[in-house]
Amino acid sequence: MAFLIKKCLQILFLPPVLPLMLLALGAGLSVKRRKAGRVLVLAGLGISYVFSIPLTVNLMAQGIEIYPPVRMDRLEKAQAIVILGGGHRGRALEYGQAMPNEVTLERLSYGAVLARRTHLPVLVSGGAPEGGAPESAVMARTLDDLFGLKAAFRETRSLDTADNARYCREILEKEGIGAVVLVTHAAHMRRAASEFRGQGFSVIPAPTVFFSHDTRKRLFFGLVPDIKSTVRAHALVHEAVGLFVLWLRNLGA
Repeated sequence: MAFLIKKCLQILFLPPVLPLMLLALGAGLSVKRRKAGRVLVLAGLGISYVFSIPLTVNLMAQGIEIYPPVRMDRLEKAQAIVILGGGHRGRALEYGQAMPNEVTLERLSYGAVLARRTHLPVLVSGGAPEGGAPESAVMARTLDDLFGLKAAFRETRSLDTADNARYCREILEKEGIGAVVLVTHAAHMRRAASEFRGQGFSVIPAPTVFFSHDTRKRLFFGLVPDIKSTVRAHALVHEAVGLFVLWLRNLGA
């Protein structure tokens, strides 16, 4: 129930639903309360614009993506590689089965590179928050089919990042594994690494897909909205909210 409540709140208060709600409310109020209605409409338009431009994405990402690419010499201290799931396509028609979505595939790809270089065992982590097969089952199959690597461990129960860390500990502590290379998106790494350290792991962050290192000249074009920036801004706001919730949780601990 707590997971469902959290997901509902995320849908309501993250772009694009929040600005759309403001626009709808403003339009409704403008009939009798024009000033209040206009303020809400402008607020909705402003939020929509701000969270759809490359400049916002770059500025937000610089504060959230605090871990640099992993140095290969650091991997010598690790005992296993943990790859976190990021969602999957429940029924990919062209494959006739469930497949990883773009986010998970990016993580699997980088995790496979690190696994080949280190020969460390791989744990894939992801439950079934939307029902169906656990993400980790889809990840393990894809890791084998596309990259020729076998997942040594599967974590199948997690619904969020805190669960990832908790259930991975239950699996790996039985194997005497406490030092892990953690693979996830750069924007997600700050929160993920904190959760895994909270479970007693020695974490070597191995982030992939950085939003804050776009080297193209922005200037005017940094202020022009585009759909890629909208998607990335949503992910960054999601992480910012997650970090705030984590801070509150640690504060009360």
